[in-house]
Amino acid sequence: MAVASRITDIALAYQLLHLLDLRKYFICVEIYPTRKTLHFTQIQKKTGLPFRDMVFYDDDVRNLKCIDKLGVRVIQVVDGINGKVIQY
Repeated sequence: MAVASRITDIALAYQLLHLLDLRKYFICVEIYPTRKTLHFTQIQKKTGLPFRDMVFYDDDVRNLKCIDKLGVRVIQVVDGINGKVIQY
């Protein structure tokens, strides 16, 4: 799994990952205010995983549309991520 976030408070995002002990679950962490396509390009470069083998969950339709153009499978999440959403 990887993190792709446009949050402007980068330090807070990393602090939350650390405090919630979540960092260990992610092979890539791309947290900085920029386009989602740049996040995914960096994830692809670092992992070597083709876009077609990636899945992106987000609640923002704008993000989903731009990442879909890369060939990533996109899934809109409205009420958070749960087992049902992941199995989709």
